[in-house]
Amino acid sequence: MKAIQLGNQQMYSWVTRIAAGIAVLIALILPLGYFALAYQLHVALAEQLIAVNAEQISALAGENPELWMYQFPRIEDLLSRHKGSGSGDIHTRTVFDAGGSILVRVGQPPPFPAHRHSMPVYESGQIVGRIEILDSLHKELDGTAIAALLGLLLGGGVYATLRILPLRALQRATRALLGQQQRFIAAIESAADGYALLDSQGAVLEVNQALCMLTGYPRQKLLGMPFAALEAESPPADFLARAVAIQHVRLETRWKRQDGSIIDVEVTATCPSRENEEIFCFCRDITEKKASAALIWKQANFDMLTQLPNRSMLNDRLAQEIKKAHRAGLHLALLFIDLDHFKEVNDRLGHAMGDLLLVETARRIGACVRETDTVARLSGDEFTVLLAGLGESEIVTVERVAQQILEQLSAPFTLLNQHAEVSASIGITFYPGDADSIEDLFKNADQAMYAAKNQGRNRYCYFTPAARACSQSIDVCER
Repeated sequence: MKAIQLGNQQMYSWVTRIAAGIAVLIALILPLGYFALAYQLHVALAEQLIAVNAEQISALAGENPELWMYQFPRIEDLLSRHKGSGSGDIHTRTVFDAGGSILVRVGQPPPFPAHRHSMPVYESGQIVGRIEILDSLHKELDGTAIAALLGLLLGGGVYATLRILPLRALQRATRALLGQQQRFIAAIESAADGYALLDSQGAVLEVNQALCMLTGYPRQKLLGMPFAALEAESPPADFLARAVAIQHVRLETRWKRQDGSIIDVEVTATCPSRENEEIFCFCRDITEKKASAALIWKQANFDMLTQLPNRSMLNDRLAQEIKKAHRAGLHLALLFIDLDHFKEVNDRLGHAMGDLLLVETARRIGACVRETDTVARLSGDEFTVLLAGLGESEIVTVERVAQQILEQLSAPFTLLNQHAEVSASIGITFYPGDADSIEDLFKNADQAMYAAKNQGRNRYCYFTPAARACSQSIDVCER
């Protein structure tokens, strides 16, 4: 608002100067123009009159070359025939001889200022005298004075018009601009998102209350602070340059509030003009949004009870590991694990105890594999282990892992003040030896697991065509 007021003062000054200059020009041009035109007309008429008189006197001199200068009555009569020069009756016409002596003078001497003009008198091509007219310029001066008065009046009117009307228009535009600015300020101050105006060096020039609440800093602390000082990590080096270059940049970053807490922030930077390179930044707290997105992603890819990857995540990892194994010429093993007698535990101790048993089962299985392997829960009491990156000599380790899992799961479970015992049936299949697709690997592992159950549970079985036939012959298998 101060900038607008300063700009208005400068505009008022310039408008006043321009209006005064135009008014002065009008006040000067009108009388000067009138005097110039009147003077030219006066001179033209005087020259016409003196030419006529000079011609007449030259004719008189031609009739009597020796005595023309003594014919005063005739000369006076010739001079009296044309009394006006167009500028009034106050004028003097004088005839001089060749020596410069006055022969005849007609009329009254005009007051100052006056216009003087002369022309020679000829006889047979020789100058025998001259005639001079002296005319008053008072009428021209009077007209010029009137024109000056009109010029002052007209100049004053133009000054008033040029100054008042533009200033009124400027005032209306200023009021409208101030109104827009006030509405903009009100909108910015009431906005839920934080707002900051930065200079070309990234220093904070203006902020709104929302940004103060977002960062925890008071307004006076933020003003002049480098915008990058809010970053919890190293800020992008080209952030401001990109905002100036492409005039619109959106960035997700992390800020450190005054109390030390870390928040996730989405910053939208806009540079309306590349000339002053001021940057408008709108900042939004997206901590909850990102946490919600992370939770949704986790729910979509992990089992909420055991925190293990679910079927969706397992499929993704299995697809990646198949690609790696294909490129490197390696193998992978898929173990399908189903708990034996889990339904009895649920029925006897309740679902809450059953959930505790599942959580402990996940922990025990995870303790039997490498960190690079994947343990997943598919549903209920079904678990899967993906052993990836196996060479020819490492395939035998699959049996060791399966045996260790059986031992871990057959050990008694202490669930709060209750005890439970279960075992596990494990089906094992290999890529690429048994199948080369995810769907076939799951089918093979599932069939091998049913073969283990059919053989008495608490054991593992490798997939074989016989295991497929065995699983297809089982109508109901107690779990």
